[in-house]
Amino acid sequence: MNKIFNNILNNNLIKLGLFNSVSITIKILASIISSKALAFFLGPSGLAIVGIYKEFFNMTTNMSSLGLQRGIIRYAAELKSKPNELKTFISTANLIGIFASILMAFFLFLFSSFININLFPNDDFNLVIKILAFLMPISVFSVFFLSFLNGLGYANHIVKINISLYILNMIILVILTYFYNTKGALIGISLVYVLQLISILMFKPNAFSYATVNLNIFSNNYFRKLVGYTIMTIFSLMLFPFISILIRSEIIDLLGEDAAGFWEAMKRISENYLLFASSLVILSVLPKLSEKDSDFKSIVWRFYKSILPLFVIGLFIIFILKDFIIQLFYSKEFLPTTVLFKWYTIGDLFRISGIVLAANFYANRDIKGYIFTDMFLASVMYVSTILLLRSYGLVGGAFAYFISYFLYFILLIIVFRKKLFLEKAQS
Repeated sequence: MNKIFNNILNNNLIKLGLFNSVSITIKILASIISSKALAFFLGPSGLAIVGIYKEFFNMTTNMSSLGLQRGIIRYAAELKSKPNELKTFISTANLIGIFASILMAFFLFLFSSFININLFPNDDFNLVIKILAFLMPISVFSVFFLSFLNGLGYANHIVKINISLYILNMIILVILTYFYNTKGALIGISLVYVLQLISILMFKPNAFSYATVNLNIFSNNYFRKLVGYTIMTIFSLMLFPFISILIRSEIIDLLGEDAAGFWEAMKRISENYLLFASSLVILSVLPKLSEKDSDFKSIVWRFYKSILPLFVIGLFIIFILKDFIIQLFYSKEFLPTTVLFKWYTIGDLFRISGIVLAANFYANRDIKGYIFTDMFLASVMYVSTILLLRSYGLVGGAFAYFISYFLYFILLIIVFRKKLFLEKAQS
């Protein structure tokens, strides 16, 4: 027993995981409060609208940042021992972010009415979209700052920043929903990266030294390298929110707005428990894979052996307590969501297993491999979900979720088979 305990203490990934679990616990508690507030004030149909806007918000934010987050993490990790090169890289990334975010802000502001009509034909959220346009440059700076910190190895600071963000976001979201109903909830979602910037200022104020912007310091070399990450991330982060919107619209057409609310409820619960493992991939696995002479095989298997068993236990507990969790997060009105848990939790096991492998695409800037596997996942997800929704209802959609991530994981195993099973781990 002492030997096991000592191994845990000496395993940096598990120690970071334990510290990160405090952050995730607070995230879950904050999410419970905000979810119950949204369910109480807005109901299942209002929650469906929030889900559509959240997908749109994520899509536009990632387009504005050009999906550079993982590229910034990769090169910040690679250049942290070269101050002059790092300064050039930071200035280049920030100049790209300024241009792209201002461009997106103008687009959102000028076409707010058109966007509103297409996303919310029965509601007027034109003002919300214009507020999002105003906040877009601030949001992109916030995203970039956190990515610089991640790449430079400030994982513990990031956990503290996230804890602060979860609490602030919950408070703002509940207050705005209480006073302004659905419109307030959408504004609260729009403010998330502003609150993240405030949290960075609280726990890592010198991060603002990474706000270096000098028109004379722009590297075409780093620009070309970052463009590869833009293609990868924008492709993914536009594709999957778009697929999600199509699926949610199909659920509304086939089964009604309440069913779409149940689907959104399951999605939100899944996002909460997935954070435990997925955040460790961003905080630890991706920076390690980005370092020179990294050992893909040992990094992946270390994650599978140390973190995945804990995740499996957590999924089992979540499934057993699904009725309690639904009422904890929402209300008895959302109990039909329980039929989705079985296939959703199994699907999430394969999803995390795949995310760990897919991190290597970013670490090695493998654009073709990344786009191919994501296209495969998106195609299988959309086709299987539509077919199974029509045949088996909402539970068919959950089964399609499992099928999609299981086949995605199998594909990644095939892609990385040599690195995982044939190459010897470096000593």
